[in-house]
Amino acid sequence: MTESIKLNCPVCGYQDLQKSICPNCDTDVSLLRSLLELPILQAASDTPIENIQNVPKESKLPKIWLLVLLGIAIGFVMGGWTGYSMFQSVIGDRITNNPNPSLANKPEIVATIKATPKNQPISTKSYIVQSGDSLEDLAQKLCGNSEKWRDFVVVNPSLIGRESALEVREKLIIPQNCKGE
Repeated sequence: MTESIKLNCPVCGYQDLQKSICPNCDTDVSLLRSLLELPILQAASDTPIENIQNVPKESKLPKIWLLVLLGIAIGFVMGGWTGYSMFQSVIGDRITNNPNPSLANKPEIVATIKATPKNQPISTKSYIVQSGDSLEDLAQKLCGNSEKWRDFVVVNPSLIGRESALEVREKLIIPQNCKGE
């Protein structure tokens, strides 16, 4: 590299640098010097561009559509992520705030609603919660199987999220697959 080109320091403005390091601010200008020493290439065609305004411009319409599509995609990603995050926070709160750890490891409750004909009356039996009752105890006593506690939650949607916190004198509907009182 030759140091014949005089440069101005781009950082502090020191003028007529002949070396690669500015004596005022210790900035290395060797890259700038090497770029200026590169040979200038000739254009492929010998016709010079006289006026830059005469160069045809490409249409902006495809770029605009690309930006619109990119915005829509980003919107879908952000909306999906927000929904997923909200779902995870609700589920996480239910698990961490559950005072009964035995219910935390049980699978989620999935309710299936079946249509009943209009001419068939639906008979519902109920139970009034007593002190010391739990869903598992009620399922064992009324259904004969403590694993049927989920059926109580299905027919009593108010229990979702508080499966282990029954209120005394609360009226619960007994599932139809149980024998009842």
